[in-house]
Amino acid sequence: MRSVIVLLGLVGMQSLAVQSKTAFGHGMRKEFMLAEGFTNLNHGSFGSTPRKVIDQQRVYTEQMEAYPDLWFRGEYFKYVEKVRSDLAKYVGADSADIVLIENASTGVNSIFRSLKLTSADAVLVTSIAYSMVPNTLRWLSARDGFAIVVANLTLPVTGPDAIVDSVRQTLDANPHVKVASFSHISSIPAMILPVAELTALCRARNVSVLIDGAHALGQIPIDLATLQPDFYIANAHKWLFSPKGSAFMWVRRPLQPQIVPTVISSSGKTDFIGEFEYTGTRDYTAFCSISAGLAFRDEFGDQAIMDYNRDLSIWAGRELASQWKTETMCPDSMVGSMNNIRLPTTDPSKANTLTQRLMEKYNTYLVVVNVNNAFWVRISAQVYLERSDFELLGLRVLELLQ
Repeated sequence: MRSVIVLLGLVGMQSLAVQSKTAFGHGMRKEFMLAEGFTNLNHGSFGSTPRKVIDQQRVYTEQMEAYPDLWFRGEYFKYVEKVRSDLAKYVGADSADIVLIENASTGVNSIFRSLKLTSADAVLVTSIAYSMVPNTLRWLSARDGFAIVVANLTLPVTGPDAIVDSVRQTLDANPHVKVASFSHISSIPAMILPVAELTALCRARNVSVLIDGAHALGQIPIDLATLQPDFYIANAHKWLFSPKGSAFMWVRRPLQPQIVPTVISSSGKTDFIGEFEYTGTRDYTAFCSISAGLAFRDEFGDQAIMDYNRDLSIWAGRELASQWKTETMCPDSMVGSMNNIRLPTTDPSKANTLTQRLMEKYNTYLVVVNVNNAFWVRISAQVYLERSDFELLGLRVLELLQ
């Protein structure tokens, strides 16, 4: 029976490698499960998983349901060991330092709940940190008494140096900061932060660094061997093309004994890998399918995907800013697969209903945000989109804002 289970998994994985390539753009839509006629300009929030990866996840689901005991007592662990090895190669790390988690929120909570921060300590975040991070810190601060220090960033951003300068000034003014948390690529507004420089800045002050790479995995190259933060977390279900609820957490080895999962299971294991690999009975097939997401990227070219998305994102930012006679949020050097463009309106009633009206009239989803009392859109480029999607967006937004 066991050989049958392993064979099912291998057949599913091999099927990913025998498909023919498709040119990026609308021809790639068939590779995904997006509804017919729907234009998704918000890949960044929840991702979109390729059909082939979902098919592989179904194979794992059938294995789990066919032989539950064999799955939970043995086969699952073999699959996630391979996933950890594949991920380690992809991000320049050792698999012994990587565990799989549901999402970046899980990782942030696990780390900050494990660290023994007191009223003598402070945690630094930037003013553009994803809301989950300060929300978690506020809850823990009320319990443990540590301070939360914010490095306020001026928006729009002139360049990476402006971010480093703001963090440096905040650290100098708050010598009791013990841990700093930075987005690798921020969510809203979206931009690539100079995490290498920020990590070095903190290390010189004996400040531990947690990098929230929720948007980074699959959007830009990651080399943890070079970066060497203390903690790194990244979602696989956004830009890596893995199923929803798949992510990883990397912890510098000397710190691993301190970090425990938010759920302590019945496994009785006390090592870093063991504590995280089983957190009770649940569906782990998203974890197992991360390798299928990596295989999909290999099929179409990992760097080619990144390059296409970045080029399209930069082009779309310039095109929309030109159509709307506005501006983008940051220099092109800080742009990945997402970009931010200021809307040509100051009317809250028009801006705040734009997302809904675009969906109702044009079956298009777009994120609209308020940044410093100005309205901006955050666009996501992806291999199933092309320039015409953003040209149409520009015209339709102008129409709806009239």
